Amino acid sequence: MRKALLFCVLTAMSVSPAMAEWPMDKTMTIVVPRPEGTGGDVLARIIADGLMKKWGNTIVIENLSDDGGNAGQLHVVQSPPDGYTWIHTSPAPGVNNHLTSSKPLPYKFEDFSAVTLTNETEMVMVVRPDSPVDDLAGLIALAKEKPGSLKYAHPGKGTYSHMTGLALQELAGVQFEMVPMRGAAREMQPKLAAAEIDVIVDQAPVYMALIKEGKVKPLATVGAERSSLLPDVPTFVETGIQFTAAPWYGMQGSSKVPPEITEAFAKAVAEVLADPANQERLEKGGFTPRTTTPAEFAAMLDDEIKKWKPVVEKYNVWTD
Repeated sequence: MRKALLFCVLTAMSVSPAMAEWPMDKTMTIVVPRPEGTGGDVLARIIADGLMKKWGNTIVIENLSDDGGNAGQLHVVQSPPDGYTWIHTSPAPGVNNHLTSSKPLPYKFEDFSAVTLTNETEMVMVVRPDSPVDDLAGLIALAKEKPGSLKYAHPGKGTYSHMTGLALQELAGVQFEMVPMRGAAREMQPKLAAAEIDVIVDQAPVYMALIKEGKVKPLATVGAERSSLLPDVPTFVETGIQFTAAPWYGMQGSSKVPPEITEAFAKAVAEVLADPANQERLEKGGFTPRTTTPAEFAAMLDDEIKKWKPVVEKYNVWTD
């Protein structure tokens, strides 16, 4: 009896005061550094709805979309590190801005804790159906034959699409004409159809309808394994290009948040995304949920820095 009582006392003592009270009936904020209705916003709202049902508290989504996501990241590090302010971030504000900003950011990469990955999106390289190339090897051969002649469209400097194209140039020893455009549906897809550009690497779900209709031709995917959406399309790696990439969303918080709260929040988010009740909303949104431990997500973010830093420095991918 005494041993059992002692165990209970020691267990209670091992729980920090902050963790013992968290989550209390207090409003929680999830910052989204993108406008309302974008992918990261939609997924954050699905997560927030699930957490509110789980905990019974109020969770507010705050869209801070200016400055390339910097305002959202800054808000998190300036908020009390009590586990009630998080950010549902993505590659640009979470990683790339730390590498590409030509001016010092008002925070450091180390100011953030990694909580959990929430989603990874498969990428695909597409060309027009009448393109003379049928695979990545053919595209590389054509690019070597006509250096700088192939127009590679991307949705902006420092985006995953842009950086992947630069990495491909480096690894394949080719040169594209990089053409920034205003998004897939708005410019990239119409310009490809009009033969004003030649190749796009972008998020696969955005192009699935066009692929099924035969309006674009997939050459390769960029994941570590073949895409579940396009199982017959080879990867970059299978073609001899040792490179993988997948745009992602994930949760971060202030690095000053007690680690036990970060762990608990990561576990709660994972439970929401694994809940069968949320699967229909996730599938409708085109999401491929994937969760991790905080340690796993931290390692992934470190790998992202290592992957993209040489590309940024080689091609001077600086943004204002």
